[in-house]
Amino acid sequence: MKKIILLVLSVISWSVLADWKGSIAYNNDNGRYGVAFNYHVQREADSRAIQECGSGCKVIARFANNCAALAIDHLTYGWATSFNKRKAKRKATKVCKKHGGRKCRIKISVCNKDNAHK
Repeated sequence: MKKIILLVLSVISWSVLADWKGSIAYNNDNGRYGVAFNYHVQREADSRAIQECGSGCKVIARFANNCAALAIDHLTYGWATSFNKRKAKRKATKVCKKHGGRKCRIKISVCNKDNAHK
């Protein structure tokens, strides 16, 4: 019985302390994008985001234990992170406009597991 309780407490502690990582990939030539989130290993999140995006894509953003958003207007983009999705979207749109975008639209907005409810 003690071993079971200890195991349950270990699993709970590990899940609370776990870092959930994510990545956004983007292609400057054609505007394609990809995203990955809820990974424990950053390299795996990077690889998945690039795979979703396709050939010629590069990771433009990495985030852990929070939310991220990508805003795009043609080939102009902005990305941002925050502890809630609404703020990440607002900040990404602002960055996109700062880079010259006029009609920046949110294309990606995700949260890692610990922030999924926000």
